[in-house]
Amino acid sequence: LAAESDVVVLCVTGSPQVEALIHGADGLAAAGKPLLIVDCSTSDPASTTRLAAELAAKQIALVDAPLSRTPADAWAGTLDVMVGGEAAAVARARPVLEAFAGRIVETGPVGTGHAMKLLNNFVAMGYAALYSEALMIGAKAGLSAKVFDAVIRGGRMDCLFYQTFFKYVLERDRDAHRFTLSNALKDVTYLASFAQALGVANPVGAAVRNSFAQAVAAGDGEAYVPMLSDFVARWNGLPID
Repeated sequence: LAAESDVVVLCVTGSPQVEALIHGADGLAAAGKPLLIVDCSTSDPASTTRLAAELAAKQIALVDAPLSRTPADAWAGTLDVMVGGEAAAVARARPVLEAFAGRIVETGPVGTGHAMKLLNNFVAMGYAALYSEALMIGAKAGLSAKVFDAVIRGGRMDCLFYQTFFKYVLERDRDAHRFTLSNALKDVTYLASFAQALGVANPVGAAVRNSFAQAVAAGDGEAYVPMLSDFVARWNGLPID
């Protein structure tokens, strides 16, 4: 692929897969030619910056361009993209990204796109953990999910993530938000590693990670994020319906 291409776009699970595709025996770097690699995966920023330095010595530019929004937005070409990299490489990647992006935000040097994606997903998964616990406490107090939604929807705490999450909660639409709990755990684990590398405390991040770790450890990793609400209910002795 690298031998026949000038630009290669990757979108895989995470950093181990990216590193294998680039540095494996038949990896992209083995082509021995100038190349632009655009990594749309949600990857560890430390891995991304290390790869970029290694590849620069081989005249290969790496741009991190992780994605946000839903599979439906991917089909529609309206994804959000966060782009980190050298200005010339980002400018070269932009026409490719515009083929599937509705919004492109340049974040700074290589690695900052992946750092921003981890923060984006931390906020989203934090909401998921909060919604799940709030629904469970409400149910224990005799408040239904419909009553909860009647208060939140249309108010200051409403958002698109809330709406897709509650499309599952209220309508049981399994495809409302197709992002697995195992992927969510991977992302918040990357965030924990990133925070540790920065030498900062992130206690809220640890709590959010533990919510997803418990679900994945129980064997529910392939369930989708809104289904966390079912598992939190079950852990607290409530029927998931």
